[in-house]
Amino acid sequence: MKDWLSSSIPLILAVSGGLADFLMSDDHSWPQLFAGLFLAGFCGYLVMLYCTEKGMSEGMVGFYCGVSGLASRGVLKIFQKGIVERIKSYLKVE
Repeated sequence: MKDWLSSSIPLILAVSGGLADFLMSDDHSWPQLFAGLFLAGFCGYLVMLYCTEKGMSEGMVGFYCGVSGLASRGVLKIFQKGIVERIKSYLKVE
């Protein structure tokens, strides 16, 4: 039981970071809420896997998962903009 609980706390922190990001944004709608929570949970899960693989302490794993949940939407926009710009330059579209 302790293994399940200790592995779910970072994900809860990541989802709560996504909720904080949603509350700070200007667009408050149900689809945005569910998309933000899903994205934050997914980013938190990836960060949790990375941090546990690197052997970080549970406190640091929780901290990084919370930050990744808060920053997930902004980082996705940065990646999306970079990918779109790269495709436009490859296709030479104005």
